[in-house]
Amino acid sequence: MKFTKLTVSHWRQFNEVDLEFHSRVTIITGANGAGKSTLLRILSQHFGWATSLLGTPRRDASGTSRYWYRDWDDEEIPATPQQVGGRATVTPIGNLNYSDGQEAVLSVPTSGGATYQVQIARQRAVEGLFIGSHRPVVGYQPVTNIPTSSIGAQQAYQQYHQETLQRYNSGYTQYSATYRMKEAIISMATFGPGNRNLAGNPELEKTFCDFEDALRVVLPESLGFQRLIVKIPDIILVTVSGEFVLDASSGGIMSLIDLVWQIFLYSRGKSEFTVVLDEPENHLHPSMQRSIIQSLVTAFPCAQFIIATHSPFVVSSVKDAFVYVLRYDVESSRDVRTVSSLLLDQFSRAGTASDILREALGVPVTMPMWAEEELHRIALDFRINDLTEASIGELRQRLQEAGLEEFYPEALSQVARQT
Repeated sequence: MKFTKLTVSHWRQFNEVDLEFHSRVTIITGANGAGKSTLLRILSQHFGWATSLLGTPRRDASGTSRYWYRDWDDEEIPATPQQVGGRATVTPIGNLNYSDGQEAVLSVPTSGGATYQVQIARQRAVEGLFIGSHRPVVGYQPVTNIPTSSIGAQQAYQQYHQETLQRYNSGYTQYSATYRMKEAIISMATFGPGNRNLAGNPELEKTFCDFEDALRVVLPESLGFQRLIVKIPDIILVTVSGEFVLDASSGGIMSLIDLVWQIFLYSRGKSEFTVVLDEPENHLHPSMQRSIIQSLVTAFPCAQFIIATHSPFVVSSVKDAFVYVLRYDVESSRDVRTVSSLLLDQFSRAGTASDILREALGVPVTMPMWAEEELHRIALDFRINDLTEASIGELRQRLQEAGLEEFYPEALSQVARQT
């Protein structure tokens, strides 16, 4: 079972959002506040992430302040919430379609307390996982006790998932998600191969080796990852540049290991599944942002990826994908800004990072702000009708002295606009 389509209209900031999900990769991009994470939260409810949304406090007709969930029109809130069959009225906001042809109806209550959730009527069971935008904070915790029973992929995933959920919901346990990863890896390395006094477990050994193979695909080639070894109480990454403790990994490398670990464990024994992934570019160097999605697609060929991102490198990273922009439009009838979806064609996604920042992400100028100000200051000293060979040479010279010679076309454009 996979997701095939999501439509949302006239709710929160959304005007008309229509997303058809690609069988392999769907990328959703747009400015902060456009609603990317909100859409992912609807999908993540299928995977046990009961994320609450916040209503908007407004006064009803009697002057009482209540939380309102529609957030779309300016009609007066009735003094008494309407009831249907003993329940508060719900408002349909869209539909979610599945690969078996079934369609779920999305709705929200009319009003109530500060928090609420999107209700999914006729929700189907979808195998998959949600990985949020916050990566684990690594603090060194040695594994001082080796479990006496083996930890398989399913148990390892559940332990890691529970630690992640605990922290997401502001809970606390004495162990971090990274500790759970180390504990499971040590168990696999110990009980998998076995020794002359301990019978081996071929399935655990294969899981350990397959995880190493997945890391070789996803970790950057420049790192030169070779293998994992266990030196109690630590896990050691062996690379071409040396050996280092897993906990000493940089934020970017640890982010990649975290992504691979979760997807890898969940994928064991599944012919197809869905990964809903929020901001995979976090902590990653641009070179890794450029390759991360293609690496994940290669490492996990049975997965459907649905991704929200701000990175122009992620937007253009996979050719065979659907890429949607959540863009702001001004609705003249109500004089407000609303959000609609736009499917980017292949030509739009083949541009440079600067092109994508301007056209897809709505960043009007992709040069540094100090450079923009300096360019404007220089352009103010010239007039298009007064340009001669000498003044053009002077313009070029001043741009070169300011380190802005590559922006000569933009400088000419500014000179022309101010005349």
